[in-house]
Amino acid sequence: MNKKMKSEFIELYKMVLADGDVAPEEMEVLYRIGTKEYNVSLEEINVAIRDADTTFFIPETLDGKVRLLYHLAEIAWADGKIEESEKTLLKRYTDLFGFIEENQDALVDYMLEQVKEKVDLQSIINQLK
Repeated sequence: MNKKMKSEFIELYKMVLADGDVAPEEMEVLYRIGTKEYNVSLEEINVAIRDADTTFFIPETLDGKVRLLYHLAEIAWADGKIEESEKTLLKRYTDLFGFIEENQDALVDYMLEQVKEKVDLQSIINQLK
């Protein structure tokens, strides 16, 4: 797993930890994202989490930023509820990614709603362009 991918997995894992409860459903979503979207093995994911000494790389493109926000929202919804700590973490990423401050809360709410409604990632990317 390259450094940028490892960085993203650590950020996704932070969402699993955000509410203080590591729900099995959240880990299942993390593993699904890893194996299906990133084409990495379960062992590579486990190693990335275990050996978390890495630097966070901000995605360079809008698509990359939206993709990471989408996957974070998927993990947040995995246990069927959204905690304030999860929303706060999502907002932190919108800030890190350079989204306009006035739009950050709306973007977080939008992303959470789209994931809840099971809107596919590409549709969201297209809507935000």
